[in-house]
Formats: sequence, C-alpha cells, structure tokens
Amino acid sequence: MSKQDFVSEYLVERGCPTAIVKGGLAGLVEQWEALVAEVETGYSLGLDDYLNELDVRQLLADLMTSAPEGETKPFTQRLQAADQQFLSLTKPTEACLWGEAIAEEEHWSADNNFWYYRRPRQGDPDFLAEINDALAEYE
Repeated sequence: MSKQDFVSEYLVERGCPTAIVKGGLAGLVEQWEALVAEVETGYSLGLDDYLNELDVRQLLADLMTSAPEGETKPFTQRLQAADQQFLSLTKPTEACLWGEAIAEEEHWSADNNFWYYRRPRQGDPDFLAEINDALAEYE
C-alpha cells in the first residue's frame, strides 16, 4: 500500500461510506471540529447521532497512530485544539457511552478513548436525559 493510499484504503477496509473515504483525514478532522462546535452551542440531536459522531474521533485516533506521519502531521494541531475544546465542554462519565460491554470488546478506556467517556455539560434536555438513561442502564 503506498503512502498516498493508506488513509483511503484504511477507511474502505473499515466499511466507511464513500463520502468519508473521499474526505480523508481532512474531512474527519472537519467533522470532529463540527461536533465540538455543536457541543459548544448545545448539542440538539439524539444519543445515536452523538455516538456516531464520537466514532469519527475513534477513526481519527486509529488513523493518527497507524497512518504515515507525513499524512497525519498536517492535522495534529487542529485535532489537539478540537480535543482540548471538547474536554472543556464536557464532563467525565462513570461508564463508556456505548456501554461497558462494547468498551471491553473494543479495548476502550477513559484514558485512551476519552471521547466515549465524556458527556456535554449543556445541550438539549431530551438528549441529556437520554445520556442519563443510557448510563443508568450500564450500571
């Protein structure tokens, strides 16, 4: 696999939609930045949508550790800035938002996959209630 094809081939192998593959790392970083902006203004969609958005950050984590540095380096600062903003807009949860069974299966942890272990400080009341309900189920 050539360096130029790594990200595209990785995303295809992961079963990502064509739009994600075409967007590559730049598109994924933009999606993460867009989610962080939505969290800042008060996330208004449901938990399923939110979890799908968090999966974008997981894809980024996987790519940032496996893709050639030349492909990831241009996005490192933007990703770090978005992560810092996300951390400031969220608070830790006791459990993974996907549930502990999935977290164990995927080998996720609050240290390495913090995005799955944090909830927005503000947002649509129904969305926040949905998170509370989900977390209560996992206990």
